[in-house]
Amino acid sequence: MKIRKAKTKSGTTFYQVSYVHKGKRSWPQFSTKAKAQAFIDKVTHETFTNSHVTSGQTAPVAWAFEEFIELQTERVADDLISPAELTNHEGRIRNHLSKLTYNDGLLIETPMTELTQNGIQKQLVKQLKKRVGRTTVKHIIMTLKQALDCAVHDDPPKLASNPAVGVT
Repeated sequence: MKIRKAKTKSGTTFYQVSYVHKGKRSWPQFSTKAKAQAFIDKVTHETFTNSHVTSGQTAPVAWAFEEFIELQTERVADDLISPAELTNHEGRIRNHLSKLTYNDGLLIETPMTELTQNGIQKQLVKQLKKRVGRTTVKHIIMTLKQALDCAVHDDPPKLASNPAVGVT
């Protein structure tokens, strides 16, 4: 097992562990090298005790935002949405979603598979308490849902279901 440092197109650094378990290659991603090393230590222990279960890919939320913006850029080129709509999505990601916290870190650094509907709801309630307008929060939710849908519909899927569905 090796740790590889990589960056998303937007410049967010993540650490990827490459390993094979029962003939299946996995590439889980982590926001810090320490978390990646802790994962290696855990997998090593579980492998020796024969209790390891391979989980799906754990790309950070930043990956979903990049895929979403790429998709929206293609939709602008095909005249399916206006350039202004793309600019609005980019602004919501840059001004709100990239600064949103989740558990101990930033939402964009959080592995998508760790997101929960309840966790997302709690963070948005915090936004409302910071006096971010209700309309802005609704737009933030819409952009997050659409971005996470990119992970659900990716081939192979990075998420089994969208944890932002049902968040209001």
